[in-house]
Order: sequence, then C-alpha cells, then structure tokens
Amino acid sequence: MSDVPSPQSEPLTRKETLEEGLNSIYKDAAGDMPDFTKLEKRGSNKLTGLLVKILLVLTVASALAWGGFFLVNTLGTDSKSLETSIEGPATRRAGEEAFYTIRYRNTGNVPIAALSLTVSLPPGFELKETLPAPTNDFTWTLGSLTPSSDGAVTIRGRFRSAVPSTETIQALFNYRPANFSSEFQDLSTIPVSINDSSVELSVTGPEKALPGDEVTYTIEVLNTTREIQKGLVVTAKLPESFTFAGSEPKPEDPLRAEWKMAELAAGETRSITVRGRYTGSSEGTQSFGADLSFLDTTNRLPLATKQVATDLLGGDLTFHLVVNGSASDGYATLGQNLKVSIDYANRGRELISGVSLTLAIAGVGGKAAPIALDKVTGLPEGMIAGGTMVFDVTHFPDIDSLDPNENGIIDLNIPLLGAIDPAKIADELTLTLTAKLEKVGSVASPRSIPLSPIDIRLGSNLAISAEARYFDDEGIPVGSGSLPPKVGESTKYRIFWKAANTLHPLTGLRMTTNLPPNVAWTGVSGGEGTMKFNDTTRIVSWEIPAWAADKTAANAYFEVGVAPNASDVGTFLKLTNAISAEATDGKNGAHLSRALDILTSEAPTDAGVKGKGVVIDR
Repeated sequence: MSDVPSPQSEPLTRKETLEEGLNSIYKDAAGDMPDFTKLEKRGSNKLTGLLVKILLVLTVASALAWGGFFLVNTLGTDSKSLETSIEGPATRRAGEEAFYTIRYRNTGNVPIAALSLTVSLPPGFELKETLPAPTNDFTWTLGSLTPSSDGAVTIRGRFRSAVPSTETIQALFNYRPANFSSEFQDLSTIPVSINDSSVELSVTGPEKALPGDEVTYTIEVLNTTREIQKGLVVTAKLPESFTFAGSEPKPEDPLRAEWKMAELAAGETRSITVRGRYTGSSEGTQSFGADLSFLDTTNRLPLATKQVATDLLGGDLTFHLVVNGSASDGYATLGQNLKVSIDYANRGRELISGVSLTLAIAGVGGKAAPIALDKVTGLPEGMIAGGTMVFDVTHFPDIDSLDPNENGIIDLNIPLLGAIDPAKIADELTLTLTAKLEKVGSVASPRSIPLSPIDIRLGSNLAISAEARYFDDEGIPVGSGSLPPKVGESTKYRIFWKAANTLHPLTGLRMTTNLPPNVAWTGVSGGEGTMKFNDTTRIVSWEIPAWAADKTAANAYFEVGVAPNASDVGTFLKLTNAISAEATDGKNGAHLSRALDILTSEAPTDAGVKGKGVVIDR
C-alpha cells in the first residue's frame, strides 16, 4: 500500500461546505444555478397590513379619550372639591355642656349641587339645640354651594355617658359636582374622650371602729355645672360584715342601699347618711364605698366610684352562726331539720364578763316563722320565748364570764313544719345572732354586737312516688303474662310515677330512671307531661316543663317486660334502677332534687301480687 493519502480523505474547507449546501438547494435538474439578480419579489400580506392599521387607529382614539378625561379633571372639579371638618373639644366631662361646629367649603371652581348633611350622635349625647334647625330629624338639606363658598352647622348638647368612655360624632355629606352626573360622599368624625364627671361624688366615714358600735358614713353628690342634672342614682357598696341599720333619706327599696335622684339643681349638693354596725366577726380594714351613675331607660352608666377605709379594732369576743353547714344564706325543705351551730370564744388577754347570746328567728313579711318551736332539741326546757332564744347565765352559766382563750359551742336542731299555709306562715325565715358583753377586764365596755342575718328560703315541697303494678286498685289487670314470673316466659308490669307539689310553682320538672339490661321498654306509656325512652342510654324520663302554682299533683305511667332466666329463680326481679327527680323552684330559684329506691316484682303496693313476685321455675 502506498503512503500517499487518498483525495477522499482530505477534509472540506468551510467555504467548500457552504457552496456544496447552496448547490444542493438551488441547482435545477440540469445542474444550473438560477440568476439571483433577476428574481421576482413576493407580494406582501394584505390582511396583516389591515390589522396593523386598525390597531393604530384604536390606539390613537384611546389616547385621545384618556387625554380628554385627564384634561377635564385637571381643568374642572374633582370628587374631592368639598372640604369638611368638625370643630369642638376632644375631651369632655360627663354631664357638661359642649358645642360642636360642622364646617363645609367648596374648594373647586364649579358649583356643587344637591348638598345634604346627616349627623350621627352617640346614644349618650343629650341634644339641646342646633343652628340652623335640621330639615328632618338629624338631616339638613343644604342645596347648592358656589365655588369658594362655605357654611356651618352648630350642635349644642352634653354627654350622658359612662366614665371613662369614648364617644364619636359623625357628619356625612352627600353632594354632586355640577360637571358630574354621579353623587359623592364625604365623612368627617370627631372622637370625644369622657374621662371625668361634672357630677362629683365623695364618701366620708370613721377611720377606726369597734365591732358592735354604730358607725355613720356620709355620701355627697355635687352638681358642678350650671344646669339641672337628671336621672342620677347612688348605690352604697356595703362591706360584707356591715349590718345596715338605716339611712337618711331612706332608700326606695328597704332591701337595697340605693337612692335615686330625679333632679339635682345647678350647684346643689345632696347628702346621704348611712348608719350600721360591724359584726362580731369583723376584723382588719373594711372598705365602705358608693357608686354614682346616670340612669336611663335600660342601662346604668357609671360616673364615679369612691370609698373610704375603716380599721376594725380587734374584738376580744368572737362568735359565729352556722346553719346547715354554712354561714351564708341558703335553702331548706319543709319537714327538714335546721342544724344550727353557735360557737363563741375570748380571743383577748382579759376576762370578758356579762356575756350573753341571743338567737332570733323570724318569718319574712311579718308572718310567723315555719318552725316547730316545741320540737327544738339542744336547749334547756322553757328557754324559748316565741322565736327568740337567749343563751345567758340563767341556762348557760359558763358563758357569762370567759377567760382568755376560753371557747364553747352550742348545737341545736330546729325542725321546719311539714306543711304551711302561705297566707299565714312565711316561706322564708331569717336567723340573727347577737352577742352582748358588759366588761373587758376591769374596763366597763357594754356593747351589743350583731352578726349579719342568715336568710333561709324554703324550696317548694315537691314529693315523688313510684310503684310497679300488675293489677290496678279495682283488681283489673294492667300487666300481662306469667304471675308469678316464670323462667323463659315474659311478664309485663306497669310502672306508675306521681309528683305532688303545693307551695310554689315549678319549672323543668324531670323524673328519670335507668332500665336494667334484661328489662324491655314495650312502648306503652301515658299520663300528663311527656314520657320518653332512650334506646342507647336506656333512660326513661318524664318531663313537665311548667308546673302552675295551683297544681297539686301529676301522674304518668309506662310499661316494661321481663323474661327471667334460671339464675333468677327464688328472687324478685329488678324492674328499674334508682329513680330521681329534679326541678327548679319558680319563686326563689332553689334547685330541688328527690330520690327513690329501685322497683322490683315484689310490687308491695299491689294487693293482687302479694306472694307472687318471686321468680319460679318452669
């Protein structure tokens, strides 16, 4: 083989490659190239040209339209050509007169038409006068406003508002510039802080006091304005251990330390004096206070709160009254015993002499207390005089003189009557314990120290009963099936429920029980109210939403079925679990609850079932 390379193996230059590509594209069948200097031009696309021309026309038109819009807005009046504001104090005292001026001005160069103003005042603002007067309620029809002209509306009134609070006055303008067809609005507001009251409140009283001594507190209300203030109310905030003894003037409601003032003249000061005593259990610093409020138809708007502190000097004699385990008000039921406990002690360093305790029990409203005085236990014979019991040296020699740290307890059972005539006997009673002492050490210090009364309200005398029956009182069957119950065979019993009530109306009476697993609800029920059964919880419920005061009793029933098995032989069948009832006393809100034991096939109230309640074999 020769060492000289073959011509086919030599690489082509770039120019040669390009020429070869062009030849392959443009040579005709004979192998000749065309004359590019004599080639004919292709015609342009007429549709594309037309679209371009349309686009140009639309662009010019849009530019002219927007230019005209901006030109009109530049040369004419825009939507903000009305300038508004509210001038007046940003802070005010409650009850103090204030003026607010609403100003408006046409800052444009074309007239404003159909101008109107609507003012929104806070609920606590008492309007006195407006200049000019509104066209209708709180709306002013102002008409047209020429360029550079202005106007104003002035409002006079006062805030009957809570302290502290923030109130807002709003002014809403509606208008239409002459070169616009649309209406525009402009809103101005001014927030006003009510941080103080123009009616001042003060409370004064003793810096120190002893339990049992009468003390006096003075509440003063001063109108600092030049106008009459109306609808004020003062409420005393009494310490828990303070016993209210009276006031000047007297409160409208004897059970509330509250005084209403229909009017308080300009510059007038009104005084209220409150008298009372601190109980024997009082100690430390006690705070006596008062609240002052505006009184409107629905709310009390607080204006001021003041208080004064009184230091209680430590009482040497301490004593307490507990009724049914509580030293506070409570509820009881007719026929129940009030368990009363009285404890007393000398916590001082000196002998206390001449000590006695008096427990007074009284019915509310001037009626007799609902207690059986002849059955009170825990007292020596002949000690009770009416509803008052005096524990002194006569029957309790040890109480008369108490050495330091000496103490004692007296326990009583006071039965409530089983039934009462509400026209003659009260359904609410108070127990008040008062201590007296004559001397501490060698210093004579006679004083009488009452405890705050304990009020006991009687809940209505709701009673419930339940029975299982196979026969009614005439011996007619109301049940069915085997009697006595027999293994493998079904026996049906009718369960009767009864509720009785004669003292107060009731709300939400609901009596319930849970059926045992082997007891079936047959779907048979009747009587007053609504009887229901829940398949999931297996709870039977009887409901009477409202029980009238003159209603005395209500009855209902339902039916259950049971098929005993061999393990039940020789026993009574359990037909229901324990039964309970709940209701709310419609007079005093007391929660009433009652409970009954289970019902069985023994059916002791059914004479026809006697001796036939025990399960027998087949």
